[in-house]
Amino acid sequence: MKYAADCEQVFGYFLHYSPYVGMRGSDGQQVRLDSGNRMRELYEASFAEAYPATLDEQAQAMAYCASPGPGKA
Repeated sequence: MKYAADCEQVFGYFLHYSPYVGMRGSDGQQVRLDSGNRMRELYEASFAEAYPATLDEQAQAMAYCASPGPGKA
């Protein structure tokens, strides 16, 4: 329900997706790897900096649909 509300707020409609990317055999794993590479390309093109290399750096770079909370920007 939170996802649906966030989609409505951000996009104005529910964004359908498959949460099973990369979980259906070797073809699915290649789709997951290709998606990760595309994410890196888009990140670097959008922010003009290298995509975070470590999990800690990636966690700091994550984008959220909802705001971080009251008083936080």
